[in-house]
Amino acid sequence: ILYRNEMIGTIPSELGLATEFRSLDLQINFLSGTIPTQIGLLTKMTSLNICRNKLSGSLPLQFGNLIELETLAINDNNIGTISSEIGLLQSLWFLNWFSGDIGGSIPSEVGPMYSA
Repeated sequence: ILYRNEMIGTIPSELGLATEFRSLDLQINFLSGTIPTQIGLLTKMTSLNICRNKLSGSLPLQFGNLIELETLAINDNNIGTISSEIGLLQSLWFLNWFSGDIGGSIPSEVGPMYSA
């Protein structure tokens, strides 16, 4: 958990080497740039919170590899688009993507993720 540490800079691509990570909380920092594609190597991760930073771009296609991911919070950034690969995240039950610059449309693959 590295939230509220006033971290400045980008998310390092070397993060992909931490393949045993199950949870990563980088919320409320000053992280900027794009989300590295290497994050897709963290296939055991169940929770990712990168909200309230200054991240931009779009979610990498490699997010589709995070098949164990249950919660994803990316709100209050400038994440422009979510690719259809998000539909591969069959364990995902919580997606927080409000606020910030949202470009494009929500992929239709998100719809089937909800069940009452």
